[in-house]
Amino acid sequence: MPVRLLDKYRLADYPNRINWEITRVCNFSCPYCVNRQMECDTTSRIFSPSEIATFFDRTGMEWLVLITGGEPFMYPQFAEVCKSITHKHHIQITSNLSHNDVGLFAEIVNPEKVFLFSASYHATERKGKDMRNNFVAKCRLLKNRGFNVLINYIAHPDIFAQLENDIE
Repeated sequence: MPVRLLDKYRLADYPNRINWEITRVCNFSCPYCVNRQMECDTTSRIFSPSEIATFFDRTGMEWLVLITGGEPFMYPQFAEVCKSITHKHHIQITSNLSHNDVGLFAEIVNPEKVFLFSASYHATERKGKDMRNNFVAKCRLLKNRGFNVLINYIAHPDIFAQLENDIE
């Protein structure tokens, strides 16, 4: 029986886990979300990639950092932040894959250090064939680079009528 990709990855293999909402800023305006489009995140200080890595490194433990947002790629230098963290730690990301830096991320971050890339498809925001194709292209890019990609279809009553077409 072939090994499914997710069978290789077990959350229990990472005893030190932290959930990090890196930003509340998002470039989408989904009707069901508490985060609002381009909302100013004035409560959070912006840290450099090296400052963030140092925070985890100085604990002396290896971490699995589960990064969410808003939209994580809206955080300044997000791809570089991920690269810095993954020198000694692992990450998991939840993203809508709308940001242009997804390609940079795929180039500079070691896929072996990414537990999971959770790609959230928001049909309420991705209207039109080009938007859907852009999402699929970024998922393929990540998968082709060796990342473990899980696609989440964000269902909401507003889009139930298009669910079957989107999945196709």
